[in-house]
Amino acid sequence: MLEAQRHLVRETFGSTICAPDGTIDRRKLGKMVFRNARARDKLEKILHPIMRHEIQSMIERLARHHVVIDAALLLYMELHPLCDTILWITASWCLRVMRAMRRDQLSLLQAWQRIRSQQHLEAQISHINADIHTMKNNGSVAALHHRLAQWVAYIE
Repeated sequence: MLEAQRHLVRETFGSTICAPDGTIDRRKLGKMVFRNARARDKLEKILHPIMRHEIQSMIERLARHHVVIDAALLLYMELHPLCDTILWITASWCLRVMRAMRRDQLSLLQAWQRIRSQQHLEAQISHINADIHTMKNNGSVAALHHRLAQWVAYIE
């Protein structure tokens, strides 16, 4: 996040999202935006344009290479027109909630709210003009890496 965006985030959401050193406490901000759709929309309006610009610049710089965009909000941020192929990685709701709880130290309710806020993304996948591949991620990280390596070899 650039300093201008940090300032705007602080100005929009107030000092309650700041850590004692003045930096943005992502956990506090996350709690705020994942339980309030209007707050999440405000944050996205601040961050998404700069993120989109950075990704487009990266793709232009690496034009002769394969570029991987790891973006949970690929469709929502309208980055999919930049893609020839999309790998849609899914996991069961229960597993996604458990992973969010462990990774981000969230309560069950907080994790469920985050997962639920992303629910609309799955419905959008059928409207994309790119090759779409789906992969289940219900196992270990090592198993996912193995399957990803197989998939990359398959598409190359």
